[in-house]
Amino acid sequence: MEEMKNEIMKQGAVQEEPYKSGSVHYIDSREVARLVGKEHKKLLRDIRRYCEQLGEAKIGLTDFFTESTYITEQNKVAPCYLVTKKGCEFIAHKLTGQKGSEFTARYIDRFHEMKGALEGQQNLALQEFIKQQTETINTVAGMVSQVMEGFKGLSADVENLKGQRVGIPSRNPFSVQDDVVDQRMRTLNGLIDQVADLCQMERNKVLHFLYKTLQESLGVTLNPYLMVMKSERGDDTACNLHVIASVDRFYKQAAEMCQDVIARKNLFD
Repeated sequence: MEEMKNEIMKQGAVQEEPYKSGSVHYIDSREVARLVGKEHKKLLRDIRRYCEQLGEAKIGLTDFFTESTYITEQNKVAPCYLVTKKGCEFIAHKLTGQKGSEFTARYIDRFHEMKGALEGQQNLALQEFIKQQTETINTVAGMVSQVMEGFKGLSADVENLKGQRVGIPSRNPFSVQDDVVDQRMRTLNGLIDQVADLCQMERNKVLHFLYKTLQESLGVTLNPYLMVMKSERGDDTACNLHVIASVDRFYKQAAEMCQDVIARKNLFD
């Protein structure tokens, strides 16, 4: 029994919390009683009567009143109602003269106050979300820039070779043995995976930056080499990474680029 009582009290406290935060559009019947100038127990009696009337008319009660509980100063569970703006209007219509006018003005002010508080919370949440998204975008952009700069900063003769392009090779440039190519492929794949992991980038993006920067630094275009490789070997599954692993200077430059990016990232982290 004691556990059940504690659970009920806990639920009552949870129900009361949204009212305190002003995050929903209702006010507690205790506050309504203060605004009306009536004892809470008498207001509860009136609301119960109103609920009976609405029920007989088959009108939804929750649009006006919702039963709830709160915790008293004596740590006991007591009944109350959550009163919507429609519920306040209903109560106001039951009042006459000055008392009705005063209550109407007070509950309207109260709901405007809650609306302003809710909009303020939403604006703050939106501003925080925009701030977080901006920081995320800036972080990703910074990582991409680091990788690009790391690749570009490796070749001392980029400016001298810039703009120079090698066309389709006149002979087969792939003299490296297959077992050596396989070993180089494993090494390159391992280095590329490390770069992607350290920079928190997709592997395909790292490959894109590697190919682009390698071509700029060596003054070559990989696609003609790939065409020759596929033709010479009759292998349509070959890719640019196979080309790099099969040409000594391509492999050396690509491996050094990845190793330098890894070293720089570890140093700055």
